[in-house]
Order: sequence, then C-alpha cells, then structure tokens
Amino acid sequence: MSKHTQGPWILSTRETDTPGVLLAFCIDSAEKFNIASSQSQEHLGQDGLRAEEMLANANLIAAAPELLEALEALADRYNDVIGNEGVECYKARAAIDKARGDQ
Repeated sequence: MSKHTQGPWILSTRETDTPGVLLAFCIDSAEKFNIASSQSQEHLGQDGLRAEEMLANANLIAAAPELLEALEALADRYNDVIGNEGVECYKARAAIDKARGDQ
C-alpha cells in the first residue's frame, strides 16, 4: 500500500486578479484533500515561474499517481519477461523508489 494519497488527483486552475500573478492552480484528491497548490510568478520578472511552465508542472504533479502505477506495472512486466537487468529497469526502479521516498 502506498503512503501517498491515492489518485486520481484533480487539477483546477484559475486566473487571478493579483498583479504579476496570472494563474493559480490547486491539485486535490477525489476526496477533496489538497495535494498541492501554487501560482505563477510573473511579478519576479525573468526569475519567476511563468504561467505556461507552472501549468506544465501542475499537470505532471496531477498525473503522478497514474504515472507511478503504470511504471510499477511496466517494471514488473519487464522483470517477468527479460529479468531485473538493464539500464531501463534500473532507471525505472530508481524512479519508483524516488516517488515512494525510498531512495
């Protein structure tokens, strides 16, 4: 059983009225528990996170439970067919461990 909040994680975005902040996002579990939230940082100029990049990051975070589940299934299948060898399997297991906090 995973320690993380089970998916799906639902992404919602909204435009803001805050100067220098174009977009905000919130990622919640199906039970409405907040997983993550942030906002773009155009007010910081070149050092700030732009809305487009922030939204791409938010989509990646929201997909994390499904990505982890799919990678675990692929790594297990790879191991069944080819064995627990090769750089691909090593990278997959390392990413799974990182996602689980086991690194």
